[in-house]
Amino acid sequence: MSVNTIQISDALVAALNGGSFGKQFVAKMSVLPPFEIKDLSDLQVTVIPRNVDVSILSRDKNMYDHTIDVAIQKKLDAPIEPEFDSLVAFCFELVSAISQTDLRDINVCYSGVAIDPLYSLDDLAQDGIFTSVLSVKYKTAS
Repeated sequence: MSVNTIQISDALVAALNGGSFGKQFVAKMSVLPPFEIKDLSDLQVTVIPRNVDVSILSRDKNMYDHTIDVAIQKKLDAPIEPEFDSLVAFCFELVSAISQTDLRDINVCYSGVAIDPLYSLDDLAQDGIFTSVLSVKYKTAS
């Protein structure tokens, strides 16, 4: 039986929470990242199962390309530049950690990550909220 996107998301949450990073956070899985400004005074890292693309691998096997988003959000205090710069660096720290996370125990292969957006200009301009999304790709077959 193939591992599903929810199981991969749970494994990613566990890996992030077990890692050592330059910023304190507790990753959690959710279908919606927090949007209440009051909830964003602390750094929020939310793992969101997004989609699965299925293709034929062979006559009796399918390839599953899972996309899992990792949202990084925090309300910034003025001046925003010092904290903004450290949050961008934190995004790249997460990318590095995620790319090296071994999920072979659940038969999952990491295949890449995109940061899109690096930061949301709308969230930053309207509410002073840093929002970045890492779209992480994993492959499974069954």
